Amino acid sequence: MIPTSNFRRSFREISANDDELACGLMESSHKYAKLMPNPLRVKSQGHMVYSVPLIIFMDNISSNISKQWNKHHAVYMLNANLPRKMLEKEFCIQFVTSSPHAAPIEMMSAMQESIMYVILIMCYSKT
Repeated sequence: MIPTSNFRRSFREISANDDELACGLMESSHKYAKLMPNPLRVKSQGHMVYSVPLIIFMDNISSNISKQWNKHHAVYMLNANLPRKMLEKEFCIQFVTSSPHAAPIEMMSAMQESIMYVILIMCYSKT
């Protein structure tokens, strides 16, 4: 790990001059430069902002106790920052949703939209 104090200048100092910022970016990267600094950094007022990776997975299961198969899909997630031993524990897995009717791709698409909505709320809400 490199302490940020070793950096010569901050992103804010570099981005103050548009020509200097543009010289090191490829054309495809300009849209990402416009997103800097991260809105959560601004909202946190200088405090650390942590990223929590999620493991999201889907399984097809039967909801019946009898021998009849009533197939449906369930979506689960867990915090990937947990130690490996904890990832294997059932109580660390969070149930998200299930459906006998929705296609797996629809459920994952809804999951992605839900996460993006939460990120937007966190980034751009006033509080």
